[in-house]
Amino acid sequence: MFRSQLLRWLVLAVGLATIWGATSLVVAQAAVQVSPSASPSWRVNGKVSATVVSGDTLVVGGSFTTATAPDGTTAPRANLAAFSMSTGALLTGWRADTDGKVLALSVTGTRVFVGGSFTTVAGQSRPHLARVSLADGALAAPSWQLDGDVMSLESAGETVYAGGSFLTLGGLDQYRLMKLEAGTGAVDRTFFPRTNGPVQALQLAPDGSRLFVGGSFTTLSGLSRNGLGVLDPATGEPTATVFPYSVSPTLSLAIDDTGSRIFAGSANVNNVISAYSTATGALAWQHVADGDIQAADYYDGTVYFGFHEGDGGDTTVRMLAADAATGAIDTAFRPTFDAFYGVFAIDAGPWGIAAGGVFTSVSGVPAQGFVRFTTPRTSATTTLLPSGSTWRYLDTGQVAAGWQTVGFDDRGWSSGPAQLGYGDGDERTVVNSGPSTGHYPTTWFRTTFDGGSTAPTSLVLSLMADDGAVVYLNGVEVARDNLPTGTITADTWALTARAGAEESAFRDVQLADGVARAGTNVVAVEVHQESASSSDVSFDLALRGATTASSPSSSPTSPVSSPTSPTTSPTSPTTSPTSPTSPTSPTSPTTSTTSPTPPPPTTYVPAGTAWRYWDKGTRPTGWSATSFSDTTWASGNAELGFGDGDEATVVSSGGRKSVYLTSYFRRTFSVPVLPTVDLRLSMVIDDGAVVYVNGREVARDNMPTGTVSNTTRASTARAGAAERAWRDFTVPRSALVAGTNLIAVEVHQDSTSSSDLSFNALLRTP
Repeated sequence: MFRSQLLRWLVLAVGLATIWGATSLVVAQAAVQVSPSASPSWRVNGKVSATVVSGDTLVVGGSFTTATAPDGTTAPRANLAAFSMSTGALLTGWRADTDGKVLALSVTGTRVFVGGSFTTVAGQSRPHLARVSLADGALAAPSWQLDGDVMSLESAGETVYAGGSFLTLGGLDQYRLMKLEAGTGAVDRTFFPRTNGPVQALQLAPDGSRLFVGGSFTTLSGLSRNGLGVLDPATGEPTATVFPYSVSPTLSLAIDDTGSRIFAGSANVNNVISAYSTATGALAWQHVADGDIQAADYYDGTVYFGFHEGDGGDTTVRMLAADAATGAIDTAFRPTFDAFYGVFAIDAGPWGIAAGGVFTSVSGVPAQGFVRFTTPRTSATTTLLPSGSTWRYLDTGQVAAGWQTVGFDDRGWSSGPAQLGYGDGDERTVVNSGPSTGHYPTTWFRTTFDGGSTAPTSLVLSLMADDGAVVYLNGVEVARDNLPTGTITADTWALTARAGAEESAFRDVQLADGVARAGTNVVAVEVHQESASSSDVSFDLALRGATTASSPSSSPTSPVSSPTSPTTSPTSPTTSPTSPTSPTSPTSPTTSTTSPTPPPPTTYVPAGTAWRYWDKGTRPTGWSATSFSDTTWASGNAELGFGDGDEATVVSSGGRKSVYLTSYFRRTFSVPVLPTVDLRLSMVIDDGAVVYVNGREVARDNMPTGTVSNTTRASTARAGAAERAWRDFTVPRSALVAGTNLIAVEVHQDSTSSSDLSFNALLRTP
């Protein structure tokens, strides 16, 4: 206990030093999407060690024998059960009883993988690992014949990783880690890492490039790794990344949607949730609880973590939420639990939060074994500009006057996603440092975000700047960090040098209302070095605020009244020259009431028509060319997408929370006679897209400039009415050929935690 309190005071001291070192900044709160009030549910009569949500299905696993309804109705369920995430009701047709504890769950596609200390599932031999149907719990082959517990599971696409205390698989050595194919169950025997203790947590990077491993070990494949290490997910070989402050045992892991920060929960006397750079292993922030950090998950900028005993002496608290960038605790999200051992499992996502553990009521609501938090929090904020966004930047040492204003033309600047900088090796975009004998004092950055249909309020700006920065919003200075007062020039130096964790720390600023506006806003940042000999620059920024969704669908050019037949809509794009997103064709008819009725448009690609699509997350080579063969692609009618419930064709998201960033769509259309006017392309896009006709790019919506890949993120997130809005673009008639033509569209998400995708298109003459 003494060591736990000592660690708490050390972390507090480090946090205060960070705050005092940035006198112009204040600590803000984490943004949590749901209320701390528990939603009434069925309950189970024991401990829940694992929770996983897919769609509206919540699967819980642990050590229990009965499920009980709020009215007292009971149903037998042995250690594994499924409920509706939206209502909390038992799914009566779902059953897969086990004869021992369930410790881990993971969903990939239509399959649920189950790990634990059991030996049978549904009466059949399945020692420690099984696969059941997400739809009804039906048991599937094969049986993997492990000799010890499976304590952690992680899956992506068709690959599943398992960790635990097992030492053999089918009688052959397999030291506590294994990799298998989800569909066939085939084990990859070339994947053979080793630990000297149980593996209790697994976490894949969003892009699948790294597998983080946590547990009660001190070596990973012979290398010194204290409870936390990183593997190549293809080969199982350990990487060089070391986390100097990691702790054994590490019981829980979560990762942000950019893959740049890993969150690790530890046990014994340490009781710490720690945020580390995935690139360098550097510690960004910590929070010490009174008991083991037994569960952690990340969603939408927030880290949720569960523990036993309490926090800061408050013995009613067993779960908290922290801002992923800064570690700031949300003081409004403090659900209370009635039992000492608290929370052992958390699954957070667009559905809300599903937590499991040892308790019988949460915030006064009966909730034995598991609890749902599904009520939207009325004061929740929206991420207007996520960390990792794409910025235009100037790295030449000098800048033109007015660079921070709204009307400045930055099209000649370079662009790339954050983190931007040089010298540390963790940059997604490397900027020019200037001469080796004397680095430039200043680098400049600009981007935009959509403020919605009304001006956003309660803005919180999170800034990473090494060494100092000034931030402008719509040309007005809103924050100054580690820089002198007075006029700032290209030759101004930061007040002090930053090193270590300070270089990658996010600092929060609460902005005054009125600095942002509805529609497009411009953020401009100048980052300054402390001296010409400084070895590195780091920059990233996030912005949150209370806002209403923008509603471009209210534009008179939007064919919203009949998306499946826009040519007959009285509000179709042909009736208005005022569309803000599409230049008016020189042949467009006048809107004067005395004008003759224009001829009906020719529709080449109707809305709601069939498209071929590729939803595997990869980018097929030459996919937008007319010569490319898409015969192996799936096909279906628009609207295509997932997550909203209004899709005619549901495409694969790639994962429950770490979704594919890009999906691809193709279809041909006939042009018997070349038109004499440019075409109008109307699209529903969530979040961004690039459009090609006959291999030529003709439109780009909510996407950065430059080369686009399958990992490129949309510039901003779209929500509410903006997801359903039709936006207009001009397709030059020079892109067409007489006969068969091809239109190809790539649709991009703004982050791997995006909950939905929407695509529909209409191509016709004006």
